[in-house]
Amino acid sequence: MTLPATERFFYAYYMSTSRQQTSQNLPTPRRYIRQTVSLPVPRTEAGINVLTLRKLLGINTRDTINAHLKALGYFRYSRYEEKILSWSQVKDVLGLHLWLRLGISQHLGERTHTRKTYIALKDAGLAEQALLLEGIDLEKQFQELKNEYQQRTSTSKF
Repeated sequence: MTLPATERFFYAYYMSTSRQQTSQNLPTPRRYIRQTVSLPVPRTEAGINVLTLRKLLGINTRDTINAHLKALGYFRYSRYEEKILSWSQVKDVLGLHLWLRLGISQHLGERTHTRKTYIALKDAGLAEQALLLEGIDLEKQFQELKNEYQQRTSTSKF
């Protein structure tokens, strides 16, 4: 079981001394103590938190970002583990988000800007080229997102 980085739980047990040892040599009951200790979370350049990414992309609900992460295979089911994405994963989520935003105005006919089509393009290695054909430079958008993140974290916390 992994626990969040901000809290670590230390479980300790001790043997009860209130009960007298008998000749039958019965085990004494164990009692568990739960202590909460706050530890500072070191900021690393390894990636970005999912909640922070959601705020940067302007996604209002967690269901949307979770659907993006599930489609890309980056979703983690542990509620105790802090969800940190690497920068390459962030770039994939950004590409998917931009791809889906292209399909917002597409009301009639078959939808072509879906999660499935983006995943198929990504698996074929054509996702960035498809975005370029639509007039979106993924690398430029990614650098802007990364710069905005670094600017926000250097001036204030999220």
